[in-house]
Amino acid sequence: MSVRAAPSPAQLATVSVLQFLLNLSDRQAAEAVRCRIDFKYALALELDDPGFHHSRLSDFCERVAEDDRADRLLDLTPAHLKEAGLVRKRTTQRNHSTHVLASVRSSTRPTLVTEAVRAALEELADTDPHLLADLVDEE
Repeated sequence: MSVRAAPSPAQLATVSVLQFLLNLSDRQAAEAVRCRIDFKYALALELDDPGFHHSRLSDFCERVAEDDRADRLLDLTPAHLKEAGLVRKRTTQRNHSTHVLASVRSSTRPTLVTEAVRAALEELADTDPHLLADLVDEE
């Protein structure tokens, strides 16, 4: 019997974003990883990958919520976007983390991660509306 490696934080973050976008529970999102080709493609998994237990998602979200990690992630986002060449280096970038975090604090922990990623994607879309055009469709 082979032991499956734990999903990476990047994979769990991606599942969290998809979970938010599709309004899925942790169980539904984990099932989608096991059964849906689009999820497997987004996560760069083999078609026969068995996925992971749904509790991994809530564990991941709890870890991100600890010690203001979500705050730090939002604070680091503009710098990493500049390094990747996704935003201009000589302009001021704002991540609007204050209002995002204020509205999220009353949410459940799993929502915290999806809101942080959503805010980063919205900032990207505001900076360059065409940047995400190839990644998402109108719906």
